[in-house]
Amino acid sequence: MTTEGRNCAEDEYETAMVYTMCRETEQWSKREEKVKLEERPFEKGGARVCYRAKLLQGSSENTMVAKLFLRKTASRQLYFDEAMTQILAEEYAEDFNTYGVCRKIRFNSIFVCKLVERGGQFATLEPILDGHYFKHNDNDGYVIGNDPIPQAS
Repeated sequence: MTTEGRNCAEDEYETAMVYTMCRETEQWSKREEKVKLEERPFEKGGARVCYRAKLLQGSSENTMVAKLFLRKTASRQLYFDEAMTQILAEEYAEDFNTYGVCRKIRFNSIFVCKLVERGGQFATLEPILDGHYFKHNDNDGYVIGNDPIPQAS
């Protein structure tokens, strides 16, 4: 199930179970939140489609990106695996930054989200990046430019 064809009022939020990984205990916790996804995606890649979203946490509304796999048969586990990959990359980045590099790198926090009112459709949520975004590489080995920092491994 996708967001296509949903007729959401501009101020209509839906119920979501939001899962967060505690890095110290390596356990997922969940909490009920309210989210609102735009009706149409703003970006589409080879594996996922991206929607602007709002995550209502208490009285604060956070602008997010909701990413859904294009493959309709994507499992729940695939979303958790995707989140774990980004969490691990964040840990590697923190370690990398301790080596006195001239520019620090970091990864956005990521959540797994179960959209209750969409039949349990899963998505990942992460804060949206403001400003101009430049993609340095992709998962297929494509690299733009000679900057060694985005290619550090």
